[in-house]
Amino acid sequence: MSSNPQSAVELRDISFAYNGADEDLSGLLYDRFSLSIRRGEITEIMGASGSGKSTLGKLLGGELLPHSGSIVWDDALAAELDHYYMDQKPEKVFYPSQTVRKNLLYAPKTRGLFNGKLDSWVDQLLTDFRLTALQDRHPFFTSGGQQSRIALARVLSWKPKAIILDEYLRSLDPNTRDWVIRKLQHFAVAERMTIIAITHDMTEALRLADRCIIIGGQPVKVLADISMHLPHPRDEQAPEYRAAQEALFEAVRHGYL
Repeated sequence: MSSNPQSAVELRDISFAYNGADEDLSGLLYDRFSLSIRRGEITEIMGASGSGKSTLGKLLGGELLPHSGSIVWDDALAAELDHYYMDQKPEKVFYPSQTVRKNLLYAPKTRGLFNGKLDSWVDQLLTDFRLTALQDRHPFFTSGGQQSRIALARVLSWKPKAIILDEYLRSLDPNTRDWVIRKLQHFAVAERMTIIAITHDMTEALRLADRCIIIGGQPVKVLADISMHLPHPRDEQAPEYRAAQEALFEAVRHGYL
């Protein structure tokens, strides 16, 4: 259980190296690294290529285990499927033998969710993610961008309390990305969902994040922690938006990204 009631997840003194040589400090990607992610916020994890941000996503999602230290999810988010990691491979999420609609029905139906309102909930997801015309197709008979939307809608179908998106939005074209961002904002507010998004895209961070954490170095450290509590939809001319933009640009000028 998290010691901080406001935290969704806490990383406590974690150490990790891909070579497994945790006694060789020069080989550690993470060395006694600590970080707290707040509940109900959209947190962007940013960094240059090779900075360890995808590794952090896999550690948070349980796909990798730290050599030492602990990753502690709050009790309300700790159960199976209450926090879910997504990378850029949508085929890992959906069942190719089922239609798009059945993919969205499967998880909430097996968990007994929505009390007779499941069909209307799936209809809403199909509408929200512009999949209604595709609902009777099988996922592999759709485009790559459509598969990404199917996978995201499927994960949201059971309303997880936290999702970790590893460079997920980069697979979408710019127009689609904009309205998916709006849908994620809606889920974050309506469901108090915690969203951890891993990216190197400053535009995505400015449009989506409540908080932007920039990491880098070896071993990895937090280089910048920028609060971006701005209203949605965001006004690019607002002083608060410009201040957040300048803070990110300042990070770029210092070579963090």
